[in-house]
Amino acid sequence: MRLKVAAEGNAEKNINVIVPRFQAEALRLLRGYDVGILWNAFYSDDDKTGAKRSEKMQDNWGIDLTNSKAGEIIIFPGMATAYGYDIISDENVHLTAMLPSAGQKYIYVYLEWDFSNPDEAVGKIDIHDNGVNENWTPSKQDNLINNPIGIYQMILWRIRINYRGDISDQTRWGVFGTPTIEHPLYAQNCNQTKYSTYAKYEGTGTYESTIAECLNDIYAKLEGLGF
Repeated sequence: MRLKVAAEGNAEKNINVIVPRFQAEALRLLRGYDVGILWNAFYSDDDKTGAKRSEKMQDNWGIDLTNSKAGEIIIFPGMATAYGYDIISDENVHLTAMLPSAGQKYIYVYLEWDFSNPDEAVGKIDIHDNGVNENWTPSKQDNLINNPIGIYQMILWRIRINYRGDISDQTRWGVFGTPTIEHPLYAQNCNQTKYSTYAKYEGTGTYESTIAECLNDIYAKLEGLGF
């Protein structure tokens, strides 16, 4: 199924004019990663500061295999990024896998960023049938900064299914080395720094205290010593 790709362009002329290198550089500074699954929390309507956030009811790129005996795989909405491009799915995607004629086999669900057409960015979610082989490394994993007309594939799920449609294993992206990007890597909640804990400081009688408490305790001791 075709997915949306976040990119600047001209819809009438079918031109994608995003500059992936600069976009990727900016996102790397913010997110700390070139590639990953984007967390699914959003600002709540009742708190515009962002101090309180509410998550979607379903997991990001979650999976539903309740109808696996018919080969049906449902993937929930989600967001992912690769080298300056974000892929977005805002509805459930229904995929159909062919059951093995005997025994069991492995099915992979993956995302794909395809820029082989320089005038159009194409994103999709699809199935790779890996047969009886448990391991699969996508053959198309170009660095889209260095190769602006490349293709990048990202594993979402691996499913082990038998000829009856029974699922004996479902493994998601983290096992295959793809991180979930939950917050800015080096700047999480900067406005809350003064409340953060200082590990293993026991001056106030507790194992962990806030930075402000630790400093106040040190200042009090210095004053007591006449400084």
